[in-house]
Amino acid sequence: MPVERQSEKAYQHLRQQLIGRFLAPGTRLKETKWAAELKINRGDVRQALARLYAEGLVVKGEGKGFFVREYTPKDFSEMLESRYLLEKGAAEFVIERATREDIDELEEIHSHMITMAENQYEQGFDEADLRFHAVFVRAAHNDRLMELYNYASVMLTGPGSGQITGPAIRENLLGVAREHRQIIDAVKAKDLPALVKLLEIQ
Repeated sequence: MPVERQSEKAYQHLRQQLIGRFLAPGTRLKETKWAAELKINRGDVRQALARLYAEGLVVKGEGKGFFVREYTPKDFSEMLESRYLLEKGAAEFVIERATREDIDELEEIHSHMITMAENQYEQGFDEADLRFHAVFVRAAHNDRLMELYNYASVMLTGPGSGQITGPAIRENLLGVAREHRQIIDAVKAKDLPALVKLLEIQ
């Protein structure tokens, strides 16, 4: 794999982990660990971490190394507002431009979300949720809007994710999955007011 593609692979993987909040705040992002996990060179991981630092997703420690950024409740509130504004902006274009392939992909992701919910696998569900929203915005077929969304550093899971335990996980995740089902139905029905309202509660 070319070096630039290896670096991009590391960047995309780490960014998804960070945005999905699958890494605990304050965790040191060791180059050796991620290079071994992704089967790439440390230098490629270092390049990816430098990009993530420039985007504000990681911070530098007092010595060497990068660490997972810690967020305040205010940070999360502003991120959710940003996500809503971007998705609301995309909604009209999604209604107009979404292809059969876009809808099929959303359907596929939704089915995966149901499977993850039934098995009470919260991290897998959150990963699918992250992908669902990205595919939704991509369905607007506006490259600049997609670029803004990709670099918005919006945390879809919000504070408190992963704190629900036991049987409550299944019902909570299935409830979220039902809301995503309604989003797909609104896109298929070309019902913009319903779609915007659904995005507001996500």
